[in-house]
Amino acid sequence: MIKVYIGKGKVIIKGHSGYAENGKDIVCAGVSALFYAFLEYTKKRGCLKNFKAEPGNAVIAFTNEGKEGLLMLAEGVSRIAEA
Repeated sequence: MIKVYIGKGKVIIKGHSGYAENGKDIVCAGVSALFYAFLEYTKKRGCLKNFKAEPGNAVIAFTNEGKEGLLMLAEGVSRIAEA
């Protein structure tokens, strides 16, 4: 199961969906795409504090200016969870 925690200035994503084997899991790929899109958003706007990404564990810390892009991540993850 993938767990997404969104707090003030931080996003934490942990786990695997278990939909398919590692490297072929479309659910994990979708969540990863949203994570990396948000990461690029924060980098390009100069609001990235730091990040860590490894299989099953990802964190982005950002300044308050990054909160606008957070909606995209939250909505995308929500739609994946619904599907």
